[in-house]
Amino acid sequence: MPFYGKYAVAAVCLVGGLGIFFEGYDQGVMSGVNISPSYIDLMDLGDGTTGTVTKTEKEGGIVAVYYLGTIIGALAGGALSDRIGRNYAVVCAGFFGLLGQSLQAAAQNAAWMICARIIAGIGTGGIAAVIPVWGSELVGHDARGMVMAFQMVVNFSGISASYWLEYLLSFRDGGKTQVRWRFPLAFQMIFLVALMTIISFMPESPRYDIGNGKRSRGRQTLANFRAQGDINDPLVVTEYEEIIAAVELESKYEAFTYWHMVTGHKSGDLHLGRRTFLAAWLQVMQAWTGVTSVVVYAPTLFRTAGFSAHKSDLLTGIQNMVTMVCCILAIFTIDRFGRRKVLMTGGVGQSLCFFLLGALSKVAADKNSASIGAAAGSFIFIYDFVFAATWLSVPWVYPTEIFPLVIRAKGNAFGIVGWSIGCGTVSLAAPNMFGALGPNAFYIHAVFNLFAVGIVYCFYPEVACRTLEEIDLLFASPSPFVWETEKRFQELKLEHVGLVHGGGIGKSLADEEAKGGVVTMEASLEQLVNCLRPVASNTKIFTAMAILQQHAQGKIDLGSPITQYVPDLTSSGHSQIEWNRISVRSLMSQFGGLQDNYAQEDLLAVGGASAVGLPPVSVATAESLPACELSSTLICTPAGLLDNLATNAGYDLLGLAIENVTSTAYEEYVTCNILKPLGLNATTFVAPSRTTGAIPAGENQWGANLGVGNAAGGIYSSSNDMTPFLRYILNNYNNISPTINWFSPLTYSTGSHNFFGAPWEIFRTTPILTDTNRPVTILTKGGGLDGYYSYSLVMPDYELVVSILLAGDLGGLDPLLGVINTPLIQAVEALAQNDLKQSYAGNYAATNLNSSIIMAQTPSQSLHGSDIYYQLIPTFQTRYKSQQVGEVDIWNDYCVANVDAISYGGKLLTEVVFWKEGGVVKDVKLSAFRVVMAKK
Repeated sequence: MPFYGKYAVAAVCLVGGLGIFFEGYDQGVMSGVNISPSYIDLMDLGDGTTGTVTKTEKEGGIVAVYYLGTIIGALAGGALSDRIGRNYAVVCAGFFGLLGQSLQAAAQNAAWMICARIIAGIGTGGIAAVIPVWGSELVGHDARGMVMAFQMVVNFSGISASYWLEYLLSFRDGGKTQVRWRFPLAFQMIFLVALMTIISFMPESPRYDIGNGKRSRGRQTLANFRAQGDINDPLVVTEYEEIIAAVELESKYEAFTYWHMVTGHKSGDLHLGRRTFLAAWLQVMQAWTGVTSVVVYAPTLFRTAGFSAHKSDLLTGIQNMVTMVCCILAIFTIDRFGRRKVLMTGGVGQSLCFFLLGALSKVAADKNSASIGAAAGSFIFIYDFVFAATWLSVPWVYPTEIFPLVIRAKGNAFGIVGWSIGCGTVSLAAPNMFGALGPNAFYIHAVFNLFAVGIVYCFYPEVACRTLEEIDLLFASPSPFVWETEKRFQELKLEHVGLVHGGGIGKSLADEEAKGGVVTMEASLEQLVNCLRPVASNTKIFTAMAILQQHAQGKIDLGSPITQYVPDLTSSGHSQIEWNRISVRSLMSQFGGLQDNYAQEDLLAVGGASAVGLPPVSVATAESLPACELSSTLICTPAGLLDNLATNAGYDLLGLAIENVTSTAYEEYVTCNILKPLGLNATTFVAPSRTTGAIPAGENQWGANLGVGNAAGGIYSSSNDMTPFLRYILNNYNNISPTINWFSPLTYSTGSHNFFGAPWEIFRTTPILTDTNRPVTILTKGGGLDGYYSYSLVMPDYELVVSILLAGDLGGLDPLLGVINTPLIQAVEALAQNDLKQSYAGNYAATNLNSSIIMAQTPSQSLHGSDIYYQLIPTFQTRYKSQQVGEVDIWNDYCVANVDAISYGGKLLTEVVFWKEGGVVKDVKLSAFRVVMAKK
């Protein structure tokens, strides 16, 4: 496949969408078939001349038997895809689909139609079981919710396409011919043939390839989707090693057949039986929330609401299109608000729609009121809106998230089984239900929606933004109730290894149990770089990145006051701090004009000190502070420097700003939008297992609960995570928010070469390099808690990053920094100069010129060459006279650096373009001279 990155993901979405489009078309086509007079007559369902169905049980049975086939197909497809691969399993299922659809289109009686629908269902079930797994394994965990939501849009596109085709055919010869229902059944074979053909040329799931001896191909597939084809990218390496680790554990899961998964036998604390029940029952509940009735029997529902047959058919087509558009909402809701909130909110909204639909439909029928009937029909559209944004996608995503990797395909198959049972039972019951109860049948769906809300609240834990290893622990509780599973989950996170890959990649709860829950840590280099420690104030880098992401989305303006995003700051009316004068940008630089203990200042402002039982104090003013004596040694810090007091409180406020603009907990936002997309699997806000962390003897702050202070210092991480994180920042500091250079200084310091960024401490130092006075820029961030110190360094000049995490005795920090700040930079500078000499230095000449150019490597600024004559044109730029201040020639330095270089014909005379071939410079282009010279 010639695509990489987002184009590869788009290709998978389109191909997977083709399969889901077919599934939706096949599911919706029966709504038009069921009302075709010739079909009713041929299948002996009622009066074919009037199109009235009298044998509703038979009609429902023909529709429902299709889902018996999908159960068989889902179970077979899930198992087959683990044996022959996802792609070939789809092709095999496609053959069953082609056979079933051709038999349906040619059916001559009800028995024939029943057999054909079972065969067609086998094909659809196999495709529905495999396609979501194939797509999620290719695109990665960070996009699985969005991809699934996209597939649901395509699913309803198929439903809509089938209905409009049948609606148009209903006008041909009065809708009495067999073409009205045979052609739509045959037409869907086109989509199957296209799917079977195209998917044969698509990449196989990397999970399947790596698990079946094709590791190099699987790794290359990961690289194509994650890193533009670079197999050595850190994200690719991490995921590749995780999959290998999971494959190595596969022997422990081979005994887990479908029977074991249903009963939970031999699964121990993995509780696979519970997971299987949740996956299947969620799909059953989705069908009974009303969607199957709306999809298959929409014309009947509109007629029940009081519309004529023609208007009912037209409204059904419009309703399908509205639902298709509303499906786009799920792309934005499913990952943002979590699975539980989306399901419970949707259940309440859907219940309200059906209660009102039933009540208004009954009144419309009793009073024969077209206006009330129209109001009733509107709630079908409102239901579609709510359903599309909530219950549409989650039941399809949830089964792909709650099972271990090695049995994910089988686990997802049970989701299809639940879908089949739900759709089958509703399809069987709906004709009798609406025929016997009329508008009162809507109340059944209304009550079931409320029942579903209660089930979700009690039994379905939140799985969004949790790793597979965390999900193993989430289901380890013996109790099925959510409040007990969450409580046990927090306890197990402190007890078990492998939760966030801290002590090794790819561990799971089952792996640890096999070892008796005891893991010893060797003092190897691998363990040291994976060992977790609090990173303290280095957490601010993550928070700043989150702010920049929101700035890029237009939700946070860095120049706006913090009160715009944390309005509670002004609601108390007690604070003496002028919050509306403190900008987001100033807080990012850690200097917001407020003291670190600003909460105490607010407390004392409540009626003064005596109001809280403290003795009165005299508040110092700028005039009462001692005067400063400016000399070679700074004697004191004047009152004016109060504006530059560093504070952690500013980042606490930034964390609250992120929560308010995203409606997501700060920790959850950072996890979902930074840690997981970058593959920082070990990094966490929760104190990890003690066997994966470095816990020094004596006093330390391991496990400290910082609360709102998490935004300033709550992250635990390892060198193995911090280093690629810093590398990502170095490569993308100009791209996270396109209008912001993240490495730019924001605030002056009291030193002449030190600045503050967001949240960088920036040093421009000249004494390090021995052969030149060229300054070196180093962006750093340090932070400490009791027993710990962390230090991050980014050196853009050399594309170099360094992460230092210390625990215990911190006496070695200064010598370590001395090694990095001087010898390391000097060594890198020497390598860079040597590379410069090898690659660029040399004699360049052009055959059509009598001139040549010699380029030499030197660490100092210099110019050598023969005389060149220029006609100079004044630019009227004034060069200030040199003003000596101490030993620094300030103005002269800035003029040389900032005055525009001389240009000719729009090209700088100093612009030189090098052309490389195989990493070696071959030609040089002097832009202003319009000449290319070859290296001799």
